[in-house]
Amino acid sequence: MAIYAVQGLYAAGCLTMTYNLCRGLNLSFANSEGVAPEEIKNFVEGQAKEMGLKKEIMVIPELKQDTRLYCASYGNTWLPGKVAIEIGYRVTAYDKVIFNKFQVTHHIAHIKANDLLIVPIGVLAASLFTTFVLTVNRDLFTRYLGGLGVGLITAVFLRRRAERSADQEAMEHCTNEVNKDHLDMMKNAKMKGHRPNLLMWIFKPSLDERIEHLHTYLKSQEVCL
Repeated sequence: MAIYAVQGLYAAGCLTMTYNLCRGLNLSFANSEGVAPEEIKNFVEGQAKEMGLKKEIMVIPELKQDTRLYCASYGNTWLPGKVAIEIGYRVTAYDKVIFNKFQVTHHIAHIKANDLLIVPIGVLAASLFTTFVLTVNRDLFTRYLGGLGVGLITAVFLRRRAERSADQEAMEHCTNEVNKDHLDMMKNAKMKGHRPNLLMWIFKPSLDERIEHLHTYLKSQEVCL
């Protein structure tokens, strides 16, 4: 029974990394039918230019219109073709468009750094190589368990490093006002008892760490908190 469980987890991990790799190759399933508000497109294009992203970036409106102001990114700078960013937003009663500018910049940083290719390729390579090496003199259970363990460790290291780097670049390219708003948003989430799901807890820096990181950056900019 244990071998089937390990095989299932191994297969699920490989499929997840393959899906993430498809996002990096811009083979996405994003809904590209809607048209994003001009304010969002102008912000994205301005940030991308300031950050040195030379490829054309397509802005895809996220149609769920939920309160999380969802963002996702697709594509890379190494291969031909466009890159894309999917952005959730709300429109107030006074027709003001609200979206998370910090998270948008964060995802542009992911595209610029090619994280959507580097992370899944690194994880798949580490996991498959370990499994291959263990085929020499190890049983089937040990092969899959070893590949799963090494892949998980690699994924945690690469994903957390990518998230920290993207946060740092977003801080540097957002205004102090945007950074302060994002810090307040994270503090409010913490006060309301924010609990990350299992995947966020494993693969992303904690909310406390992100708050401390942004607080330290703002303090270094001599912003009155």
